[in-house]
Amino acid sequence: MPQVILSPEARHDIARFADFLIENGANEQAQQVFLVIAEALRVLEQNPEAGRVYPMDKFPHARELIIKYGKSGYIALYTHEEPRDLVIVHAIRHQRELGYKM
Repeated sequence: MPQVILSPEARHDIARFADFLIENGANEQAQQVFLVIAEALRVLEQNPEAGRVYPMDKFPHARELIIKYGKSGYIALYTHEEPRDLVIVHAIRHQRELGYKM
């Protein structure tokens, strides 16, 4: 079973979501978003190929995992490194954002 690791950029993305919600008075929602993202990423421990293929120059074998939350949700960009049995989450974005902040 692969281990799921968040890159510093992905951790920053989660903090960015929480900061935005807290700044707008949605403290409980900020906590809920964290839990929803964490639970969704656990799926990758059992099924690292679950996401849709999303190749990029920087990550030619990347995939995206759609994380539903409310009317929209989030998308996690990740790669599966089979030899090391790792899933690395490189970035997470809100579905309404264009592109990844990397």
